[in-house]
Amino acid sequence: RPLELDGVDMAYQLSGPSLAEMGAMFNLVDLPERPYEMSGEIYREGRTVELSNGLFTMGKGRLAIAGRLPNFPQIDDWEAIVEGTHLNLGLFGPLLGVEGIPVIPYAITGELGSTDEGVELVNLQIQGPGTRLGLSGIVGEAPDYVGSRMELELSGENLAYAGKWLGISELPELAFHATGELALGEPGWQLRNGVFETSGLQLGLNAEFDTLP
Repeated sequence: RPLELDGVDMAYQLSGPSLAEMGAMFNLVDLPERPYEMSGEIYREGRTVELSNGLFTMGKGRLAIAGRLPNFPQIDDWEAIVEGTHLNLGLFGPLLGVEGIPVIPYAITGELGSTDEGVELVNLQIQGPGTRLGLSGIVGEAPDYVGSRMELELSGENLAYAGKWLGISELPELAFHATGELALGEPGWQLRNGVFETSGLQLGLNAEFDTLP
């Protein structure tokens, strides 16, 4: 029988020595072995459950979150707003399937959610020193995330620096702008309708690869 929470207004606080151990309880793999803290407030009225003042911290990184689940105990059709500062995304490279993410502070803003059919949605802006990445689309089911489809937009002041994300060295120090569509299927990732622009150059890109760089 679903947990009865009607009218409940409570605060929570959770901390531990390993985010990886906590993630394993929710079928999330490749999280970092780092201490973490979580806190927030939960309120239920009728079938609506709301999360406010949610905060996740790990080292100097802080991620604030507020969310709403309108049809509890069903866990689909949820929505959340996130805002993070000083986040070390390099620690989450294995989870994201990306190696070599520069170890610098990133800021994140955006929205996460799910349709009433359980399709998970993402709309995020990720900003680092001199670079900006926008992602919008759907996320496949963990742990392999097959079925993910994303529209991306990446821009920056220094192509040589951004090349570290792609495992490419000796690129010119030029401002750039790139857009495209990424999809993850059983064979691997596909890039479609990609467009790369920099000073005096425009390229169309379509590619297939086993893993992200």
